[in-house]
Amino acid sequence: MIPDSTGTDTVPHTVFRFPGWLFGPTLLSLFLIWDLIDRRISTRNKQKYRPFPLPTPSERKYHTSNVSIVIPTVDTDASFTTSLCGFLGNKPLEIIVVTIEGEKYRVQELVHNATVQKFRSPQTAVKILTVPHANKRDQLVCGINASKGDIVALVDDDAFWSRENLLLTLLAPFQRDDVGLVGCAVTSYIPDHRKSSTAITPWEVAAIRLRGTRHGSMKSAYATDGGINFCVSGVTMLVRGEILRDHEFQDAFIHDLWMGKKQNSGDDTFVTRWVLFQHHRQNHRHRNNELEQVQLNGEITQCQHQGQLGDQSAIPKNNINGLDSSSTGISSPVSTAISGRKQWKLGMQLTPESEVGTSIMPDSRFAGQLKRWYRSGLRHRLMCLFYEPGAVAMFHTCPYMTRKMVEGMLNPILLPLRMYALYETCRVWPLLGFLVLIWKFTWYTHSLVNFVNEYPWASRYWWAAVLVDHLYLVSDWYCWMTLGTEAWMTRRKVDQDHQAPDPENDRNDGDHDEPHGEEYNSIAGLCVNDPAASELDQSSGTRQQDWKTGLDLMTASA
Repeated sequence: MIPDSTGTDTVPHTVFRFPGWLFGPTLLSLFLIWDLIDRRISTRNKQKYRPFPLPTPSERKYHTSNVSIVIPTVDTDASFTTSLCGFLGNKPLEIIVVTIEGEKYRVQELVHNATVQKFRSPQTAVKILTVPHANKRDQLVCGINASKGDIVALVDDDAFWSRENLLLTLLAPFQRDDVGLVGCAVTSYIPDHRKSSTAITPWEVAAIRLRGTRHGSMKSAYATDGGINFCVSGVTMLVRGEILRDHEFQDAFIHDLWMGKKQNSGDDTFVTRWVLFQHHRQNHRHRNNELEQVQLNGEITQCQHQGQLGDQSAIPKNNINGLDSSSTGISSPVSTAISGRKQWKLGMQLTPESEVGTSIMPDSRFAGQLKRWYRSGLRHRLMCLFYEPGAVAMFHTCPYMTRKMVEGMLNPILLPLRMYALYETCRVWPLLGFLVLIWKFTWYTHSLVNFVNEYPWASRYWWAAVLVDHLYLVSDWYCWMTLGTEAWMTRRKVDQDHQAPDPENDRNDGDHDEPHGEEYNSIAGLCVNDPAASELDQSSGTRQQDWKTGLDLMTASA
């Protein structure tokens, strides 16, 4: 007690000061608690996931004969014939292959391969279309507008469908009328001759490890709020035709810009974002002027395509494809916005029967592929959180997906904090820091052992799996520094065309570099049919032979 000036005793005032040496251990403890809670939530949600049941034949709303498969391809690999066999084995309505003019004969040879002929079904039409320049989005729109199916499957040329009932399994979610997009699990396709410790490369091991870590998080995200941990894989995605054929979707899809550059990659992120959140665009602050521009701009709504559609100069300006919208059932962007937007749902069929394989790069091209994936992911998060639909609107639709995206955005900040907290803990409280390191090491080693047991022929390059697991230490910073780079990096022809566009096709405003002219119109999605193979199952003159005749002609010419 301390007497004051009046002689009475007083209690001294003390200010609590948080010990500085406790800051590191406290911060580390908070991170550990958060990780444990998040992992528990993820595990619990993953257990809640239920796949879509297969309907009986009498209850089935869609059959494989209602599906059009659209495959964009450039620098096509010889393994494309194996992919085609898997597609044909599922007996879709049609397969539409879209390539560039300079590679149509290469694609034609692969399509006419004798092995493919064995899987040929009379009920499946096969078409080959071409566009002037290599751009995946332009190629997809070209194939979409040529398709007839109620459901359109957007498939990569390196996708492998190993089961004949895969398409039926993926159609099951469409039993619900509100499902607009269906995705599946994607695995790494390794040919049997490469499943050997002497043949496998570190790049392939890294790719296998990277793809395998995503399956559990997809189940957890979908079971939580109907969203996904990132986006539906573009290796194989099924979309309702009415969504893809919508004029506003195609215009936004083709003219999607990032830092003034037209996007070539990121098609899967765009489709996922559109299907999940396009209903928020009705009141979007950036869209009212754009809809008016679509209605008034006669340049983009008037299409001419000499030779294929004839003179289209008399097309009304509110009619993009020269077709009466009332007869096609496809409404214009303006009428769609006025009448309101349907909120579509996502359907994730994550079962072994619905798994799709995809080839992986056995060499350093995989590094370029990784760069493209990470950049596309960062752009996707930025678009969702800050532009369309925005963090608030996105949270109303998919709160768990929104939280995960925010965490992904904060990784460059949180990672240094975690490392600092661990360093401070080891410095002031070595025993606690040592226990944390042992726990982390034990958990990670268990995961790595499971991977090696699943792929014993990959054990020789276990270190490649370790490296790809910790790539996040530098990938976020690299993506931020190269965010404006638009390159495919694994398809030489794509990057060549993107870097050196035809100057005659450039617009005066310099904003876009999409192809123009008689062969292709980017808004209408018009493209050139390969005269020798556009309708391989129909005989309509000497330029359109059926499958067998086309094969015989090629054999004779050889």
